[in-house]
Amino acid sequence: MQKCIDADVNGTVQLTRGKDSLRPLWSWLVANIQLQELTESDLKESLDAVPKWLHEYIVAGKYKLTTESLSIGMDVAIYLGEVFVHEFPQIYWGFFTKPKSRVSVNEPVLLGFENGLDMNPRRIVDTLMWQCANGKSSEGLYEAFEIWSKFVPAQPSKTN
Repeated sequence: MQKCIDADVNGTVQLTRGKDSLRPLWSWLVANIQLQELTESDLKESLDAVPKWLHEYIVAGKYKLTTESLSIGMDVAIYLGEVFVHEFPQIYWGFFTKPKSRVSVNEPVLLGFENGLDMNPRRIVDTLMWQCANGKSSEGLYEAFEIWSKFVPAQPSKTN
């Protein structure tokens, strides 16, 4: 991902796995979010996948993130997860295979948060990208990091 970013902004965004790298990375991502109009086929596929009561919301959305934007977003999500793992040794990658009704079943998630919470970085980044595409500005990745950091349990102190 660093090579891709460097080709675009020539080294102004450094992926250090530190939380301070999230702000410039978010600025770069925002500049690269692209939408495309939903085709009739896309719309039909979306409608077929959800209950009827959701149809009006899907029809109201006439755009989708491009495949390139989703791909970049996935890379950024993995990076966001790696920042957590780097900053907090008690946070680690995992996944759930059951129950099938679980939102993030069979997807990589971060584990080790308080109260058994798990974080799906891809869903977080997708949501942030959509908020940005809909005109809501925010600190994006950094803000998400700060919010989720509150749920990281304290590291047990070592006594000799």
